[in-house]
Amino acid sequence: MIDIHTHLWDWKDTPAYIEEYLTSRGYFGDKDGATFFSTKALLNAMDEAQIETSVVHPLRSESVQWIVSNEFIADVVKEAPDRLIGFAGVTPYSTDAVPELKHAIEDLGLRGLKLHPPMQMFNPGDALNFPVYEQMQSYGLPILFHTGSGPTQMSDRYSNPHLLDEVAVHFPNLKIMMAHAGRFWYQETLTMMRRHPNIYVDISATVGKATGYGLLLFLLVAMKEVVGNVDRVLFASDYPWYQPKQMLDLLKGAQEASKALPEPLHITDEDIRKITDTNARKVLNLK
Repeated sequence: MIDIHTHLWDWKDTPAYIEEYLTSRGYFGDKDGATFFSTKALLNAMDEAQIETSVVHPLRSESVQWIVSNEFIADVVKEAPDRLIGFAGVTPYSTDAVPELKHAIEDLGLRGLKLHPPMQMFNPGDALNFPVYEQMQSYGLPILFHTGSGPTQMSDRYSNPHLLDEVAVHFPNLKIMMAHAGRFWYQETLTMMRRHPNIYVDISATVGKATGYGLLLFLLVAMKEVVGNVDRVLFASDYPWYQPKQMLDLLKGAQEASKALPEPLHITDEDIRKITDTNARKVLNLK
């Protein structure tokens, strides 16, 4: 199994509002937050869920003065290169974005790009970002965009999945992943998935408060109804926000609940295999 979306950074560098958000929402339970921020902790979480490979993403935003460097991610991957894949981070509208991206991919060995429009405060469809997209398209490597509502300290202005329509239109061969499947903007997510075969979604944070898996069940069933399959849905935990086993249990809960629906909408074992493994291998160019 593959977890397409995890994070690591040096806990002591965490912005105060992010630390408060993580702890106040109970993501760490009664444990010290720092215990989650090591390669060993991530690997232990992967082992608990029987995850073979995880993709580790940086967080990059000069505007909020929080930069997890490409070198940091590359060093994390070096600690477990048989199990971890690293993605790069750049400020896409910066004049040095393409050279920095080339260094991250060609010299550091990172294998994708993570962009966070609301944190980095940019519109994904702005042409200023196009040289970065063109470079990633030429590499045949994916970009993971944050989509969906986030912490109240960040504006949701650039979080709507529909903002990626412009990107997909101009770069039809670019692999575009929408983190959190556009959380709460699922109608827009489904529209983008139906319009563009190069758009994928990850299921991290697609959870509600009532049954836990209710929103996830809705998303997967709607995907089968509107798109026709789950071939571009990717398992993701967004560790440390959620634990891989937690998200896997929610996925299995959604599968069980789907049995109450008409058979064409059942989430099958084959669907689960695609979501947790096969689809990610296609995106990441893995065998």
